[in-house]
Amino acid sequence: MEPEKIPVVYRIVQWANFNIKPTSKYLGFFMGPQSGTQQWLAPFAKYHDRVNSIYTSGAAISMGAYNYNVRTVSVLSYISQLICLPDQASEWERRALYRVTHLANNSINHRDFFWLHCFGGPKYRSLIATSKASMLRAARNTITGWPLWKEQLIRSAQECLPCSMWGSGKFYGDFWDSPAIAISLSHAFSGFPGENPWSEGARCAIKDRSTPLSRDVRSPSPTPPPCTSRRSFMATFASMHTPKASITLFLLEFISSSSLSRLTYMGGDENPPQLNLIKG
Repeated sequence: MEPEKIPVVYRIVQWANFNIKPTSKYLGFFMGPQSGTQQWLAPFAKYHDRVNSIYTSGAAISMGAYNYNVRTVSVLSYISQLICLPDQASEWERRALYRVTHLANNSINHRDFFWLHCFGGPKYRSLIATSKASMLRAARNTITGWPLWKEQLIRSAQECLPCSMWGSGKFYGDFWDSPAIAISLSHAFSGFPGENPWSEGARCAIKDRSTPLSRDVRSPSPTPPPCTSRRSFMATFASMHTPKASITLFLLEFISSSSLSRLTYMGGDENPPQLNLIKG
C-alpha cells in the first residue's frame, strides 16, 4: 500500500481500493502537484500528428499553410488559455514549420517563417504568439474570478510556507512542478512583465481598449499599424515575435515603397539576404 494511503485507510476502511494519484484530468486540464509534466503531452502529440499529415499530403504550400493555421495551431489554443507553453515549444514549432514548408532544416531562421508572405510566400501563424494572446484574452476578458483565487493562494502560502518562499513571489510548495493557474493569469493580466518582447506587445494591446482580443493572432503586415489601431494586438504581438533577423527593418520599409514593383528574396539564414530589386 502506498504510504500516502495509510492515513486515509486508517480512518476510512472503505476507501482502501481508491487510487491516489499526483494528477488527474478535469475538463481537459490536468490538476494536481505533478500536472505540469502531463499537461501538454496529448495536445502536442495531436499537433505533431497534424503536422505530419500536412507533410505527407503532398498538397500545395498554400493549402498546407491554410491547414496549419486553421487546424494545427488551434489545437493548443484551449490549454494555452490557462497554462503556459513548455520551454521546448519554440523548438517544436520550428521543426514543424520546416516540415509543412518542405524546407531543409536550418535553411532559414525560425522567425523568418513569419515574414515569408512579404516575399510572395504564404502567411503562417505564430504558435507562441497565439498562445500568449489566448492567455491574455482569458485573463482580461474570459475568466474574471482569478484575483480571488490568487488572494486565497497567497493567504495559504503565508500561513503554511516559509517566508523566504512567499516573500520572493513563490506561492506554492516545491512538490508542485508548475505555477498555479491564478498566478499564470495574473502574470498575463499584467502584460507578461519581464518577458521581452512579449511585454511590449501586451502593453500596446492593453492600452488599446478597442482591440478585438477574441480574434486570432495573424502574421504582421510589412509595416505594422500603430498601437492605436484595431489590429494593434495581433500586429504588435506577431511583429514582436519576428524581429529583424536576416531580413532587416530597413528592407521591410523598402517592401512597402511604391518605387518597387517586385522583390525576390535570395538570401540564406546566416548571411544577410540578397535582394533582386526591380523598380517599377
